Amino acid sequence: TGVGFKDCKVALDESNGNIEKSIEYLRKKGIAKASKKMSRTASEGLALVKEDNGQISLIEINSETDFVAKNKDFISFCKELSEINFNIKGDLKKLNESKMVNGILVKDNLVNLISKIGEKITIRRSDFFDNLNGVNFFYVHSAIEKGVGKIISVVKLKGILKGKNEDIGTKIAMHIAASNPLAIDKEGIKKELVEKELEIIKAEIKNSGKPLDMVDKISKGKIEKFLNDNSLLNQIWIMDPKKKVHEVLKENSVEVFIDEKASNDFPDLEVANDEHYSTEFLDLKIAIKIVENEDEAIKHVNKFSSGHTEGVLTESEQIAEKFSSSIDSSVIFINASTRFTDGEMFGFGAEIGISTQKLHVRGPMGLEALTTERYVINGKGTVRG
Repeated sequence: TGVGFKDCKVALDESNGNIEKSIEYLRKKGIAKASKKMSRTASEGLALVKEDNGQISLIEINSETDFVAKNKDFISFCKELSEINFNIKGDLKKLNESKMVNGILVKDNLVNLISKIGEKITIRRSDFFDNLNGVNFFYVHSAIEKGVGKIISVVKLKGILKGKNEDIGTKIAMHIAASNPLAIDKEGIKKELVEKELEIIKAEIKNSGKPLDMVDKISKGKIEKFLNDNSLLNQIWIMDPKKKVHEVLKENSVEVFIDEKASNDFPDLEVANDEHYSTEFLDLKIAIKIVENEDEAIKHVNKFSSGHTEGVLTESEQIAEKFSSSIDSSVIFINASTRFTDGEMFGFGAEIGISTQKLHVRGPMGLEALTTERYVINGKGTVRG
């Protein structure tokens, strides 16, 4: 806890030698500050990661001392366990009953290694991450060789496009290793943990001599800080303290919903449905429909369009004309960006309000407002900067 011996002795006496209660006692007295180190397992050893075809397995093997964690026999044993762990998808029960290269079961080889090294060794935990519904990224901290280190973090992200934003995955994994969040968001932090923290905060404030009517107000701010500091999305981004993690993710993410026909080719993408096709996301999201021909495309657009703006990219003048005459929308773009749909771009001056339907006028209307005009814009791959 970083607290002096004398205060530690008093805390232990008050708590009948219970370490956890002693830490709680010191925090309530305002002597010890909250530290993630207090909740970490006091053990040495190694964490190992194995990645293949986007799938990842993790395993942690503990020893009593750091000296053993550097032992060649121990490292070799851990590396072979990591390979087996990947094949049995992180199932510890299956792992213990699996045979190693020497033909002996893992559990028996573990006993033999303990006898040889003379120190307690335990296979603490394992996990497996498939390559569905996102892309996996990992980071190894204090690596002694590839895939072997002291801390390993794994994160699965949606909306990753190769060559575009994939570097964000490793950065997020690195952030997790450094910041050790308790959950992805505030709601994910266990209720009992929040209640216990709030109890400690209130006791600390009372013991500091603050008026009782101030306790609730101050504790509310402190518990909010605790939730932000321990939930990934609300943590300060380690690479830019002016941003939070959720802001960085938003800057880098594109969420893609794919047609069911193509879902086998893109197993990590969510299948699109009618709600996706009819939604104006106002975000970095896109729903893709695979069609056989222009007739199927026109049918799909007319079914889900708001009648505001639609666009087509084609080298065929015939298809362009067919699309233009068949789509019931106030603006049609041919080989040009739909971002040109803007009052200023159309020469109407600044917009007071924005409509997402064919009828642009709201409020009392005359005959002119009850009619609609249609615009067809032809471009040559034209975009708006």
